[in-house]
Formats: sequence, C-alpha cells, structure tokens
Amino acid sequence: MKSQMQTQRKAPRANLGTVGNRRSTGKAVAHDAPTALSDVAAAVAKYREAAEQGEPEAQCNLGWAYESGEGVPENLALAAMWYRKAAKQGHVRAQESLSSMYAASWPAPQDLAQIVTWTRRAAEQGSVVAQCNLGVMYAIGHGVAQNDRQAVAWWRKAAEQGYAEAQSNLGLAYERGEGVPEDDKQAVAWWRKAAEQGNAEAQYYLGLAYAEGYGVPQDDKQAGVWFRRAAKQGFRGHNRRAVR
Repeated sequence: MKSQMQTQRKAPRANLGTVGNRRSTGKAVAHDAPTALSDVAAAVAKYREAAEQGEPEAQCNLGWAYESGEGVPENLALAAMWYRKAAKQGHVRAQESLSSMYAASWPAPQDLAQIVTWTRRAAEQGSVVAQCNLGVMYAIGHGVAQNDRQAVAWWRKAAEQGYAEAQSNLGLAYERGEGVPEDDKQAVAWWRKAAEQGNAEAQYYLGLAYAEGYGVPQDDKQAGVWFRRAAKQGFRGHNRRAVR
C-alpha cells in the first residue's frame, strides 16, 4: 500500500507565494496598524519620522505602509527600500518581508540570491516562516544546492516551535525517508501535530495513514474524520477515499 500512497502525495513544500502576499492573507507586518484613515495618515507620519532617524521597527512599518498602500500610495520600490534598511539592522519581520517580496517573483533567477539571503537571515534569528521556507529551498534545490538533510534540519527547527506547515513537511520527510531514516510512526506523529492545528494537508495525510494502517492501526472511521476535516478546507487530495 505504501507505494500507492507515495504516488498520491505532493512533494513537501511551504507556501512561499502566500507568505509574500500579505494583502490577500491579512498577514500585515505592522502589528499596530490603525484602521481609520486619519489615524493611518498620522501613524505613517510617525513611522516616517522614526524611520528617518534609523529606528528599525518604524522602518519596517513604513515599508509595510508602502507595500499595502495604507496611508501612502502603494510603492513596492519604497517598501523594499525601507524593509532593507530595517533588515540590515537585524529586524526579523523586515527580513521576512524582503524574502516574501522577492518570492512573489519566484523563481526569477535574478531574485533567487536575494530570496535565499533574507530568508536565511530571518531563519537564523528564529523566524519559523523563514525556517520552513529555507527548508523548502533545500528540498527542491532553488537558490541552494539540493540537500534533504538541510531541508529536514530547518523544518525541524520550525516544527519544534509549533509551526504546522513545517510539521507537515517533516512528516512527509519521515514517510519518504528523505533526509532522515524512514519512520512511519514519526511521520504520523508530526502529521498529527499539524493536523490538530488545522493544517489541511496534514489532515489528509493522517487520513491516508489511518485508511491504509500506515504508522497507526487501520481505522476507517478515523480516516473519514480526518479526510472530512481536510475536505472542509477544500483539500481533497487525489484519493477517492478522501471524498466521503
């Protein structure tokens, strides 16, 4: 059954595209972004004053304002400029934002080096998003030499901090024996952690494991539970058993 399951699964990945598209996901860089138009303009003025004095948090927030078009006309070049000023001072969210902006044009060769540079800097400072994405880069060999062990190392750092996307990818690595010894029970353990946080792919993989008795005792009832949870989020995979 295992070989059948392997052909049904997608390659491990992190969602690099949506990481960069904060306007569609609602993941804004500025934690304290105001809502009223007058408040937005006042906040941007304060960000600019502090940013011009070299304050990295303000530089990051001003970059967000230019990227999102909040309080100022949208200008991605200026957004990148302010993010870069903060990123060079070690500001993690600015580093993530730069990586995400470059990733929006992925996989343009001229941008790969910038994606890797800023992703790595954020990852080394503990950003789970960057750690997961750097793992993907190593897994698929984009911008770095392909290296499954490095992929697993970065996914594990993020997974151990509770990041569901990395937990799901780490489960796939264990299931396939890529970068780690093959271990079905470990695969299921990581999928379960991600699935319980609502990660649809992990819910689907966990459903497959129960459906085939793969790392857990075979249990159609549990398989159906996890398949339905994944399906409710629009993830149905490629297995007809998942659509019940």
